[in-house]
Amino acid sequence: MILTEFDEKGYEQTIREEGREEGRKEGREEGRKEGREEGRKEGRKEGRKEGREEERMNTEAERKRADEAEAEVKRLREEIARLKASNR
Repeated sequence: MILTEFDEKGYEQTIREEGREEGRKEGREEGRKEGREEGRKEGRKEGRKEGREEERMNTEAERKRADEAEAEVKRLREEIARLKASNR
């Protein structure tokens, strides 16, 4: 008959260490998942902000071009009227 000695304290320590490692692994995985979700939210938020800013800048540029075009049309009409008046 073979008798073996059972190291209860060593066994308990091993089980605790395995449990801690498993908990750390689960914690890291959960942290990564939360980080990705938060990153996506922040990315969408930043993208919308950039899009609104770009739209505002485009609107301002379009408004400036329209004002410049109106000023040029006005100038040309005045020039045409002046030329017509000088030809009479």
